[in-house]
Parts: sequence; C-alpha cells; structure tokens
Amino acid sequence: MATDDEDKVLLAVCDVIKGSTLLKAGRSGKPHFRQFKLSNDLSRLMWESAKKMDAAVLISQITEIKTGQVTPVFLKNPIPQCEAVSFSLLYSDRSLDIVCKDKKEFDTWTTALKALIVDKYDNKEAVSAKLVEMRGSIVSEDRLEVQLGTIKTKVLLKDNSCDLYLWGGGDRGRLGHKDDKPRFLPNVVESLLGQNVTMIACGGSHTIALNSKGQVFSWGAGPQGCLGHGNLRDRYSPLMIDGPLRDVNVVHVACYENHSAVISEDGNLYTWGKAGPFLGYMDDSVTKQTKPRLVDALYGTRIVQVACGRSHTLVIDEEGRVYSFGINKFGELGQGHDKAITKPTMVPNLVSICKVSCGRHHSAAIDEDGVLFMWGWGARGQLGQGEPKSLFSPTPVNGFNDQPLEDVSCGYGHTAAITANGVAYCWGDNASSQCGVPSSVYGELSSPRGIVLPSGIRPTQINCGANFTVLVTSIGQLFTWGCNMSGQLGNGEAKKTFSQPMPVESLSEKRVKMVACGEDHIGCLVGHGWVPDEEVKSCMACKKSFTAIRRRHHCRQCGGIFCGSCSTKRYPLLDKGHADPVRVCDKCYVSLSSSSNIK
Repeated sequence: MATDDEDKVLLAVCDVIKGSTLLKAGRSGKPHFRQFKLSNDLSRLMWESAKKMDAAVLISQITEIKTGQVTPVFLKNPIPQCEAVSFSLLYSDRSLDIVCKDKKEFDTWTTALKALIVDKYDNKEAVSAKLVEMRGSIVSEDRLEVQLGTIKTKVLLKDNSCDLYLWGGGDRGRLGHKDDKPRFLPNVVESLLGQNVTMIACGGSHTIALNSKGQVFSWGAGPQGCLGHGNLRDRYSPLMIDGPLRDVNVVHVACYENHSAVISEDGNLYTWGKAGPFLGYMDDSVTKQTKPRLVDALYGTRIVQVACGRSHTLVIDEEGRVYSFGINKFGELGQGHDKAITKPTMVPNLVSICKVSCGRHHSAAIDEDGVLFMWGWGARGQLGQGEPKSLFSPTPVNGFNDQPLEDVSCGYGHTAAITANGVAYCWGDNASSQCGVPSSVYGELSSPRGIVLPSGIRPTQINCGANFTVLVTSIGQLFTWGCNMSGQLGNGEAKKTFSQPMPVESLSEKRVKMVACGEDHIGCLVGHGWVPDEEVKSCMACKKSFTAIRRRHHCRQCGGIFCGSCSTKRYPLLDKGHADPVRVCDKCYVSLSSSSNIK
C-alpha cells in the first residue's frame, strides 16, 4: 500500500504533467508568463517560448533545485513580494527561474521536481495509471487573455474566483454586512471581496464560507457555539476559523441550526456546535463544542461529503457508503429504528451514493444511477411516497418519468430535486407555496410535481430554505419562490408569498455559480468581476463620499472601489496576469503580503 508521501508525490507529478501557467523570470527585461508542463515519460520539462518552437530542458540535466530568489537572474530582477513562491532549476551553468501564483502551486511543482531530480522518481506505471484515472480533469484549461503593458498574453482563468452575495433576514449578523438589518436585494459581502469564495453553507442563524485556500470563515449567532471561534459571541462580519483548522486545508462545509461541519483535503471530518450525538464524538463531556473537533470514529475513513440536519448528520465516504449519527426521533438516521446514535454508523442498504441532503427531520440520498432514496419524518408528504408517512429506512422515490436525478435538497418540510434532462420537481409542505404552486390549491404534495419554468431554462442546482426554494440555471440565472416574509426571495420587498419561480433581477447581469439557503436567508456565489462604478457612492473602506478631488479606484484583486488613501499599495497579481505591481486596496495588500510570506 502506498504511503501518504508516495501518494503526494504521485499526485504532484500528475499535476505537473497536466501543466500550468507560471511566471518565468527573464535574464534581461521583465518576467513573462509561460505555460509549463512535464512530458508524459517524465524526461523533459517543456514550456512555451516566443523564440523556440519547443523550449525544454532534460530532467537528467538538472543538478539542483533552489527555493527562493537566490540566482543571479533573480538578484538582477527580483520580485520580492513573491520570494516565498519562487524557485530555480540549475542546469548546464544556467538557471530556469520560476515564480508560482500561490503557495499551493509552489508546493506542487517543488514536490514533483524534487522527486524527479533528487530522489530520481521514475514510477511511470503508477503515473500512467493515475493519469487514466484523472482523465476527466486532464484537459486543456480555459485561458484568460490579459494586457501587460503593450504586450498581450494568456494566463489560466481561475474558475473558482467568486464573490459572495447574501440577503434576507439579518438577525444576529447572519448576512455578514456588519449589522443585523435585513436585506431585500442581494448585497455583496464586502469583507470577503478578493477571498475567492468557493463554497457557502447557511444555517438557521449563521453562515459559513470556504475560500480557494481552504480557509473557513463564519459569522452570525454564536450562543450555540456554531461559529467555531472558541466563544459564544455573535459575529456581524466574517471571521476566519483558526485553532484546530489553522493548518487544515478544508474542501467542504455544511451547517444547520445547531451545528457545523467541514471536511479536510485528506478526508477527515470536523464538527462543532451545540452538544449532542449529531457531533459524532461518542462522549457527553461537553455542553457546547465551540471549536472544530476531529470526529475520531471516522478517522481513517476518507469522507467526501457531509450534510447537517437540525439534530442529525450524514456523511459519504469515498466508496459511496453513507454513515449517520444524531438524534433519531423520526428515523432520520435511516437505521430502521428511532434510537439516538452517537457513533457514526453505516446506513444499511445504501451503496454507491454520490449526494446526500438533510432537512429538519428528514433525509435524502442519490446513488450513481440517479435513484433517489428518502427516509425520516414524512407527515407533510416530503418523502414523496404518495401519502404523508414517516420512514425509518431508505426507500426509493418514483415519479420522475424514469429520469435519473442529479440534485436534491431538503427543507423544513418539503423536498426539491432536478433530473438529468433538466426538469425540477418539488413535493411536501406547500403552506407558503414553496412547492411552486399556490397554497390555496395544494396545501401539501405527497408525490413529486414538476415546476413550471420559462421556456429554454435548464436548472442545474436546487436548494431549499425553511419554506422557500431557490434554483440556479445552466447560464447562471437565479430563480426563487415561496415565503418572502424576510425578503429572502431577493425581489426588493418583504411581504407575501410567491407561488411561481421568479428571476432575481438584480443578479441578471451576473453569473451565479452556487446557492445555499438558511432558515430565512440566502447566499450565492457570483463569478468575480469589478464592482460597477454606479453601485458605489463612497469608499468601501473609509466610507468617505467620492468627490471631484476624492476619486475612486478599483482594487485589481477584490474588484472593490476605494479612495486613493485606502488603495495606495501595489502588488503583482500573478493569477490575474499582472506580473508588474498593480493597485490594490490596503486590506488586500495585507492579505496578499501575509499569504506570500508563508514558508
């Protein structure tokens, strides 16, 4: 069996074969972006060159790899802000001098090249097998054409570059806008601009966000310990969770009313919040777990997804097996009984599962064939069995015209799903028209019912709040329907219900990539772009109004608008194609400087 270090090297070598755009320091003049990759036979490091058809160096010729900026080329033309993500390859009295875009890319390239050059790694069979396994991701990535002075070049487009928008009920700071006021239209979370948020989870009264660096931020109500900051205080703006997650690269987040959970890159599960069996600790030594804690019972089992209900938790491992734990009053654990379970326990008769979702007291899972299974509380018809009844074991749901399902989400008392052919369904509690039909016609639906959408609209993601539903289309449009008493539907008002899906007009010019719902608030990730001038009348840092003298400036990192006093610094943004330092706001400068200096 391969060790963790062997697996790390193998993955790094495969990523280097895949290639990426790096900054190549020039012997004279400015550095320039070039696409680098390792040959499939591990013998050559190749890169694009304006002067040569096939610029390359043989791995066998390279005698040493030096980190930092210590070669004559770097000393002549240093890029001090990028010292910690720079390295040089020495060969034939020359050096190949490289700057990476971030620490993760630096670690990948130096790990692979050190293995090849120093440790003489040549396990071509393992590399070949891994490349076949990764074939779905070994494709030519999108490029972004950028202007560098008078020269145009292309760099890789970071698809995970997103901004976070939140709206709806604002009690206890759950929207992250530094107050407890509701928002009836989507508002960008200013303090997370430039953080490249990749995932969002909304609980009953708190919110969690994950960025591309694997860091987790939380805010909102603190008395249950759900924020993970080691105290019970409310937070009105995002704060990074430190402590146990300081050196952990997180890849997945989830939360609900009483607890929160994350999964690390190596497949470990961490939970925190109000004490209970839904944390999975197998002890009752704490009344509240205010910091993330490893779920020891699952250590060694690689977890890939987690979902949280009000008092239960579901996880999927890499083999597609489902484990459940928590309070089990309605059979929401799927174990065939109603007894609480503290230790994560495999759910019988569920195999090859690729998606799970938890409602308040009911659960759902989709297997690799697109078959939907449901169990738990079903008094409002939310289990889709044709009658309102609860189930203690996973049971298939029919009614989708023999189409496999691609997504499912559970609300308080209703459920929503999307089929592979792009049809959305809802069923269960419809008291607030959350199932997409007037509540006066159907108070509840015990079987899946298709949602009527405008012609040409293809849904790709669906999510349920307490008593409302949200849908994302293939072109990034956002539709909402159901209860709107807190303005959570994003249409500019906070009254009545809406029984038909309505587009969120204020996001019509933006591309929504992900949505998550809480009890009465919504968060969505929007493809990153500059904040339009007309949306901001004052500096987003000092709040002073812009005038003919106090001019506005865009930060090239976060896209926000600032006055000259709050954006005096410059920094090279390699991931955006800027090798020369460009204007950034003071907050982004501090963040960029600190992350670049991580050793």
